[in-house]
Amino acid sequence: MAHIFCLQPNISNLRSKVFCLQSTVLFLLWGWSAGAQTPGDARIQYEQFTAKLGNHPSDSLLGTIYDQILRYQNATLDREVILRQKLYYADAATRQLYATKDSLLTQIGKAYERAGTRRATVTDMEQRVAALEQQIIERVQRDNTYFLNLSVRFAREAYRANPNLGCFTCYQKIKTKGGNQNLAHQLRRYAAQKEARPQRWQEVRNELEPTDAAIEFVTYRDAATQAVWYGALVLRRHFNAPQFIPLCTRDELHTLLQKGNLDDELFQLYLYSPPDGEGAATLYNLLWEPVLEHLKGAKRVFYAPAGDLHRLNIAAIQPHELAPPLQQLWEFVRINSTRSLIGPYSRNTNKKNALPEVTLPCWNKMKVDPVLTARFFGSIEVDYYDPGLAATRKDAALFGNIYYDMDSIAIRNGLSIPRNIVAPEKSKRSRKGGQMDEWELLFGATEEILAIKKELRQHAYEARIYEGHAASEEAFKRLGDGTAASPRIIHVATHGFFLADSARQGTDNPMHRAGLILAGANHAWKNKRPMNGMEDGILTAFEISLLHLQNTELVVLSACETGLGFIENNEGVFGLQRAFKQAGVKNLIVSLWSVPDNATQMLMTRFYQNCLEKDMPIREALFAAQRWMREQKNYQNPYFWAGFVVLE
Repeated sequence: MAHIFCLQPNISNLRSKVFCLQSTVLFLLWGWSAGAQTPGDARIQYEQFTAKLGNHPSDSLLGTIYDQILRYQNATLDREVILRQKLYYADAATRQLYATKDSLLTQIGKAYERAGTRRATVTDMEQRVAALEQQIIERVQRDNTYFLNLSVRFAREAYRANPNLGCFTCYQKIKTKGGNQNLAHQLRRYAAQKEARPQRWQEVRNELEPTDAAIEFVTYRDAATQAVWYGALVLRRHFNAPQFIPLCTRDELHTLLQKGNLDDELFQLYLYSPPDGEGAATLYNLLWEPVLEHLKGAKRVFYAPAGDLHRLNIAAIQPHELAPPLQQLWEFVRINSTRSLIGPYSRNTNKKNALPEVTLPCWNKMKVDPVLTARFFGSIEVDYYDPGLAATRKDAALFGNIYYDMDSIAIRNGLSIPRNIVAPEKSKRSRKGGQMDEWELLFGATEEILAIKKELRQHAYEARIYEGHAASEEAFKRLGDGTAASPRIIHVATHGFFLADSARQGTDNPMHRAGLILAGANHAWKNKRPMNGMEDGILTAFEISLLHLQNTELVVLSACETGLGFIENNEGVFGLQRAFKQAGVKNLIVSLWSVPDNATQMLMTRFYQNCLEKDMPIREALFAAQRWMREQKNYQNPYFWAGFVVLE
């Protein structure tokens, strides 16, 4: 929904030092087998291993390469999320250190918003953040309070799984005393062994059903020609080793992704639904046709994108204009890494690597089901708030019909009603050439959020609309300030942006160059400074990453190109999608191009109907809405329906 101002980045010219500051030191917490590494070191290791793909590697080497991909792919993001969520069980002093670090990061973000900020000032704050992170890491490693708190939670889960009198008595005793040292010691030992245990490609394979396939897309450099290639590592349940398929060069893919003089509608049509019989390279024959022989009998495909594949909706590709899209032939599941498919560690039967048993320290030393223990350690990090609340809470926050001109009194008072605003004949979707001077009101967003609110309320959701000047940056940040559980659903219908590195105040950090436009943003956008004592209305990815949204099941960014950002090969996209994941959101729907207002409104309304009336899972609900859109006479072009993807 909405248009976006986007200066398309020249990825090859962006400096690699733009890794997010708050994730840099996290490698030190977990370590690698060869010792702690920085993200730069990890990237070099990743590139060294993937470079071997150009030399016809053996099955054993392919397995080693796949193991390294599991080790490095999106690693800093996962570790940041886990660390933030573990802090819920840490002691008060550790949580206070983290709050101080977040406060410093906020100050850094504010400094980037101000013109004329001295670089030395920002550098000093960044160094203080790094020092604080090191303290936090050391405290979490040795923090007994964390495992004492965890022992109470573990005893409760054991009682819920086996609600006999002995388990209940044990849980009550541990809860009354604020934890149990013996059980805390067992949990610490279990956690240490689990985290130190390397993950192998065989574990991914063993989690697949016979009709599943897993694909890790990779980029690698050919040693002979120095050309950068895309490839696919495919796993099936019956494979004895990962299968590697070279796909195409980066230049070949870039040629397809150049718009030339085509408008958005024609470009997406020719890209995803090419005319039959022309013989030119297509997304289908570059990226999908080569892997077909390994997908025989598959019905579901888990895939992790790499490089510019993050900019594509692979499920929407058609072999030609008369053929159905791939998502009608396979069920596609887009993930950050196939590492996320690895299940409970208790499934490992190798005694050498088996995890220790855990017993409740009661009079009869009750042994806990090892599957429950493994699942507890596989999921506990994501339970920031009571899971009972998360399961029963039904609330939503809807942002739309936002007034971008500054009215400080209206914003401070949260007023929704505008003064003397006249709707244009047609909302503009994009503006070509040059910088966006100001953001225009999106009248299509009004109908969209009203339709969604009606649908939610029909299913017992408490849905609050933030519109006009009430849809402020201050209001959005209050949703995730940690004082209360964040809403189950957050839907944002507004403008989004991603800027090239030189386009906005000289910042190298891509998380400062992507964001959402909220109430009153035009003043700061034009004048490069906010009103005194107020937020600037420009909610950056950096600021979103500092929020606490662990209770949020779904965020829908009904804005343009919210799935884009700076792409780092082994760390994915640095932008809005990464920010919301760092904040703890479980599922995210983002857009890959400038999506038209009317089509987006139809798609989103249908999506929520599928979720609520038909009780479809999020991914299935979006695919069904896209199929429905494609069946409508005027919306068959992928431009209208394929721009949104689910990130799980």
